[in-house]
Amino acid sequence: MFVTTNLISFANIRTCAQQAKACTEFAYQTFHSHLKLGKNGLPFSKMQKKKRLCRKALATFVVLLCPLAIASAQAPKEGQDVQLTVRSAIETARKSSPALNQIRAQIRGKKGQKWMSVGLRSPELLYFKEGIEADQPGSFSEKRLAISQSLDFPLRSYFRIKQVGNEQSALEQQLKTEELALDAEVKKSYTTLAFQLEMIHLAEQKVQLAQRLQEAATTRFELGEASELDLMRAEIQLAEAQNDLGTAQKDLHQARYYLFNLIGFDPEEQTYAMQFPDTLTYFELEVDQEIAMTRLMSMPEYQRATLDTRAAAFGVKEAWSKILPDIRLMYYQQDFGSGYDYRGFEVGISLPLWFAFEHRGSIQQASARQNAQKWQQRAVFLSLKQQAENAWHGFENSRENIRRFHQVIRVRAQNLLDLTLEGYQAGELDLLAFLEAQRTYLSSESGYFSALRDYYFRLIELEKFIGKELVFQADE
Repeated sequence: MFVTTNLISFANIRTCAQQAKACTEFAYQTFHSHLKLGKNGLPFSKMQKKKRLCRKALATFVVLLCPLAIASAQAPKEGQDVQLTVRSAIETARKSSPALNQIRAQIRGKKGQKWMSVGLRSPELLYFKEGIEADQPGSFSEKRLAISQSLDFPLRSYFRIKQVGNEQSALEQQLKTEELALDAEVKKSYTTLAFQLEMIHLAEQKVQLAQRLQEAATTRFELGEASELDLMRAEIQLAEAQNDLGTAQKDLHQARYYLFNLIGFDPEEQTYAMQFPDTLTYFELEVDQEIAMTRLMSMPEYQRATLDTRAAAFGVKEAWSKILPDIRLMYYQQDFGSGYDYRGFEVGISLPLWFAFEHRGSIQQASARQNAQKWQQRAVFLSLKQQAENAWHGFENSRENIRRFHQVIRVRAQNLLDLTLEGYQAGELDLLAFLEAQRTYLSSESGYFSALRDYYFRLIELEKFIGKELVFQADE
């Protein structure tokens, strides 16, 4: 699905052309052989039949072999790298997410509900006959053939359609909200996976350092410059580094499968050879707090709450409109014994005499729902404001942390490790000094990648408030 290969390349076309050429030459030779037979006495009709068979054979070869050549070029070959990027992971998650597909189904349902809100009922076809004498069943004084149509008052239908329309728009905003939340979750999961990859590299580096330490300790022990305790410490350090590497590999596999499960990735495509090209890279970024705070009312969560409030307001109007009369129309033809020569019509309206019992409760319910939705809209705004404040301040803090790691801590820790290793190998420093320098270096590297992961997390949380992608952008 995410194979780094061209679907149709010039090589595929060239292969197909070569096969078609071979088929053509074969058909040409076959045709000429039949043509010679025709010259030697084969009837002309049979020769034409052989010619048509050759043409069919040529067409069959071309139709069958060309797609097979292209398909074989498209199929991932064994050992070929398969890549899963952040963008492809997001696209897969959006397609397979049960929550998103459920909302999409609800939107389709609301579109259908609009037609139900028009207020038209099924017409009735009526047959009427009266004045039948008891001793003459076929007699009558009047026959009537009628069609009747009932409908809601137009204003009620209008309010109901507007209510359903706003509910549909609210669901569309909810879909956008869920998509943004899913995108952020996928990005965070991918960030965690990239972090675990860096932890693998760091654990491998730790093993290499422990191996170098053991080699140096062995050399010094053989020269009589180090004790057996130093050699034992070096061996313990190497074993612990190897254990840390195994733990890092376990955490990587957990991160991989969490991402696969999150995006609904096909189990048959979950291979250990899969590559994850998007990595964590430090970069400077300035984010204006005012931009994040001024976009709160345009965010999908708030828009959805606004549309739900508007839909509730139309619900109140629709409840009040129930006191308006329903309309009933009837058109009929009359027969008084000489045929259906007369026409007639009826117009009727309903009278809301039992308004206090029939509609008062629904109006109170609709008004209470509208009031509750207004408070919900207010709560959504305050929650978004709190989230925006926390996201921005968290970004500011994480940015300062990563700056200190990038500009001071990592550089000094690397220099300290290099100088200490040189001193230990030269016999100027003891093993404990080197172990302390190594611990400082590994701690600084682990802290740096943890800070970088937190930096990415804060940027991902800010994206929905800024209104644009800040990390793992589509054009990267």
